[in-house]
Amino acid sequence: MKILELKEAKAKFSSIMEDILSGEEFALSFDQKHEAFAVIVPYGTWKNTKKRNIGTLEKRGSVEFSTDWQISEEEFCNYYIPIMSKTNF
Repeated sequence: MKILELKEAKAKFSSIMEDILSGEEFALSFDQKHEAFAVIVPYGTWKNTKKRNIGTLEKRGSVEFSTDWQISEEEFCNYYIPIMSKTNF
């Protein structure tokens, strides 16, 4: 897998897409340390990835959501809005 800087990937987009169609995989970076932040792989490779198990808790727990769960507008504004404003989207 090749690591490309984002500016290089932008400049050579068409040729990189041709390489991806032929099966190559690329990692993208944008800082001096060349730390990858994204991976571009052919769709067939991505589609065939196996699902991961949830680890040691597999088949040991469950979760259920009630269909009649409700929250008042006041509760929502007092709790969820401050949390959402601190989150980077």
